[in-house]
Formats: sequence, C-alpha cells, structure tokens
Amino acid sequence: MGLRFGTMVARSLGRTAPGFPGGVLEEGHPIGGSPRDVSVEQNTSSIFGLGLSGAIGILFVQTSTVTVANTTTESTLVGDGVGTVSLARNFFATGTTLRLRAAGVFTTKAAPVGTLRLKVKKGSTVLMDTGVVTPLTDVDGGGWVIRSLISARSSTLVIDNGVFENSLDVKFMLNLSEVTINTTVEDFDLTVQWGTADVANSLSCTNLTLEKLVMPV
Repeated sequence: MGLRFGTMVARSLGRTAPGFPGGVLEEGHPIGGSPRDVSVEQNTSSIFGLGLSGAIGILFVQTSTVTVANTTTESTLVGDGVGTVSLARNFFATGTTLRLRAAGVFTTKAAPVGTLRLKVKKGSTVLMDTGVVTPLTDVDGGGWVIRSLISARSSTLVIDNGVFENSLDVKFMLNLSEVTINTTVEDFDLTVQWGTADVANSLSCTNLTLEKLVMPV
C-alpha cells in the first residue's frame, strides 16, 4: 500500500526568500526587466539542514495558487510567479545543483478516495517520483510539502533525491542512479495526478521556489 496522508497542515519550512538585487541567471540572460525575470542574491544556507552551504540564486518564486481537482489528467502545479522555470540550453554542468521546495493544501473524497502521484520533471523527463500515494478519506485542509535536490554528474546526467511529507507522514524519494536529460531549453515542472476524478479530490500548490545553488567565489 502506498503512503497514507494525515490530515494536519504541514509544518512550515521556516525559510524566507532573499531579496532581488540586479544580476543575471545565466550568461546572456539579463534579469530584472520583466515580471518573469528574477535576480540572484548571494547568500549562505544549508541544504536540507545537512550543513552544506553555498550561495543561492533564486530562479523562480511562485506568486499564485494552482489547484488540480476533479481530473485524472497529469497536471502542472507551477503557476505564475517572479522569475522563470525555463532552463536554458546546456544549463547543467558537472556540479550544477537545483533545489525545489513546494507546499500547499489538499482535500479528499469519501471512500474509496483513489490514489495520488507527484513528479518532479525537466521537460518530459521524470527526475523524481512519489510513486502511487494512498490518501486518507474525507480530508479537509490537509497540508503537504515536497523538497527535491537535483545535482548534475555531467551536462547530461543528474540525480534527484528528496522528501514528500505532511505533518504525520514522511516519504523519502530515493534514487541510486542518474537520469539522462536533454541539453535543450526545457521547463522545470512539478506535476500531480489523481487516480479518481472527484470535486473533493483537490490538491493546491500555494508556495513553490526553485533555486540554483552556487559555490561561493
């Protein structure tokens, strides 16, 4: 049986996004010109609380809530925001690391509720997958959090590990081998798919950030 959801709101991540001074995300990509552009602030932080520190470049901060309900179609949870989730051609090099953090709320129908599945993707390539999750029934106002750490072993090979949790349940999404990615321009994505379509089967993403971790110089 898959992971069972609890009904309490997920714990706060306890982190805030840094400010947005001028800068560039990648060579040839200026920042600060449009609502879809974002700057980079040099800062230090830990990665999943493991004490691995480096400068953080915020690529994207979501400013709208995306809700997926009453459908069995795999749907994006990424909405409008400041910055971009479009990764430039040849974005990854050996050591390039991205961190995704997202959170929100969900509800479920009476039994049988069906299943739930979330995926972290680059274009159509799946980097991390919760697998089939079995939620509790009749949940109203449950919370969820997903954290994902993607590190490049080369320009075409990445490995992604992370955690999917709410306040009662934790599921580690562990990969032991690399995933082959394209070097073309592609969007970074977080998707959800319900196994049963019902108006009460609803998951909303209220917060999402994508960061590029950069070694200090």
